Amino acid sequence: MSQKISKFQKLTLDRNNADQGEFFFAKVRMSNGEIIARPVFVIGKNKDSNDSGDVIVCSCTSEPGRSKYDKKVQLKLETVVRTNKIYTIGKDQLEFKIQANLSIEEIEEIISEANNSIALATLI
Repeated sequence: MSQKISKFQKLTLDRNNADQGEFFFAKVRMSNGEIIARPVFVIGKNKDSNDSGDVIVCSCTSEPGRSKYDKKVQLKLETVVRTNKIYTIGKDQLEFKIQANLSIEEIEEIISEANNSIALATLI
C-alpha cells in the first residue's frame, strides 16, 4: 500500500532537502528592507552548511542581464540567475520548489560562474 503525502508534507520535504541546482520561490529581504517573494537558485549542497536550517542561494530576476555573471535560464518565464548575488537564507524562507528543466551542463555552468564571482571577490 503506497502512502500519499500531503502538499504540506511535500513542501516540508522540499525545503528540508533543498539541494544544489534547484530553484525555489523564497521570501527575500531587499536592500531597501522590503520582503518579497522571488525565485532563487540553490548553489549550496544539502547539509554543507554548519547550520542545517540554512541554504546558500543566488538571486534571480526577470530583468535583463547586467554583467558577465548573469546567466539566462528558462523557467515559466525567462529568468536571469545573478551568480554574483549570493546569500544565505533560512530554509523556512523557501516558499515552494520551482520545476526547471535545465541540463546538468546548464546547472554546472551556473555553479561555476558563482564560484568565479566568489574567487574574484577574494582577489579584491
